[in-house]
Amino acid sequence: MEKITNELLKESYYKCILPNGLTVVLFPKPLIKRSYAMLTVKYGSIHQEFKLSERNEIITTPAGVAHFLEHKMFEMPEGVDASNLFAELGADVNAYTSHENTSYYFQTVMNFEKSLELLLDFVQTPYFIEESVESEKLIIEQEIMSSLDRPNSVCYQGILKNLFEKNKIIDDIGGTKESISLINKDILQMCYNTFYHPSNMILVCAGNFDLESTLELIKNNQNNKDFAPYLNPEVIYYLESNKVNKEYNSFMMDVNTSCVSVGLKLDLSNKSPKEILKIAVLFDFILEEQFDYSSKNYQKWLREHIIDYTFTFNFSLCKTYAYITIDGQAIDSNVFIDTMRKELLNIPNIKFDEERFNNFIRSHIAYQIRKFNSVEAIANSLNDEYIDGTELFDKIETLQNLKLSDIKEVYEYFSSDALSSFVVLPKEN
Repeated sequence: MEKITNELLKESYYKCILPNGLTVVLFPKPLIKRSYAMLTVKYGSIHQEFKLSERNEIITTPAGVAHFLEHKMFEMPEGVDASNLFAELGADVNAYTSHENTSYYFQTVMNFEKSLELLLDFVQTPYFIEESVESEKLIIEQEIMSSLDRPNSVCYQGILKNLFEKNKIIDDIGGTKESISLINKDILQMCYNTFYHPSNMILVCAGNFDLESTLELIKNNQNNKDFAPYLNPEVIYYLESNKVNKEYNSFMMDVNTSCVSVGLKLDLSNKSPKEILKIAVLFDFILEEQFDYSSKNYQKWLREHIIDYTFTFNFSLCKTYAYITIDGQAIDSNVFIDTMRKELLNIPNIKFDEERFNNFIRSHIAYQIRKFNSVEAIANSLNDEYIDGTELFDKIETLQNLKLSDIKEVYEYFSSDALSSFVVLPKEN
């Protein structure tokens, strides 16, 4: 088992790959009472098209299968719900599906080993029957219809479809009512067999547990299970340039105030994971300086009624898709869009203050250090870094090595061709 240590933090975690391919990462924190475990499958909403090693044709699946699988995994033989078994052990269990992965996790202050074994067992024991699959469709359809009533959700999906043309990120994680209707037991089983293999999974544990006995429990659990050979799927990703699909689009809803999103599309497909991490930190600094609630711009825009307190910014940067959004409600959506576009395009002309940059670095290093007081933050960071292709301590090292002059490396991304906007407009009386 490999021990990975950061000398600045005096913190260590342990990592190994079991014979069946499962990556195991253990971060003991004996002074913290709680424990947290997360089992993640590298299978998310964008994995809709793939090739298998023994077959040459492309397999296409409906949007929403990964999310559908997440729902069904909690159903065990004889009508048992895994959530109830965790509750009996005093553990709180949940799951989520993102664009890139599906994660199952629990936290507890008791019965950690029993809960950990249950986590491995219910995720690695598929149980699909046609009747329950059909009934689950109704539940997921209700989730989908509910999101269509939320202006923020509509605006988010709208800006993604403006930014991207073919990338599967444009599809809602839950799918659509039409795509869900196409899912059946056979599709679920096929996707489970393809992606839910230990070679495509990571198990992360952080908290109050014994390192040796926990590793032994995991090894024994996995040794007692038979897994078919890994099918090694080759996922089809639709990588795109930074040129947007549509510069503007809108949708009318029963709202009182317009919901607006201005998006900036990036192409990071030729960047390494560590290079993307560095770009993400630099963008974080720029966005905080120009759009954060503590910035001069924010206060000015509030006074001029260009924005309100719903104003926010978000970014998601990875190899297969990357974008930034500036979001909020606006009395005049055109003024909001013009203001944000001008601000984004002007960023390469701004002379950023070195003292503020150094304060940013120090505050973000402090934030990274504080995360080690939370087993949930540790486990989620370990999990996210695995998906991104980096390690837990890489961000701190990136922050320590950054210089203000590095900021010019991201100026090329602020292009008018890469900008788009989407508006949810109030219906006219």
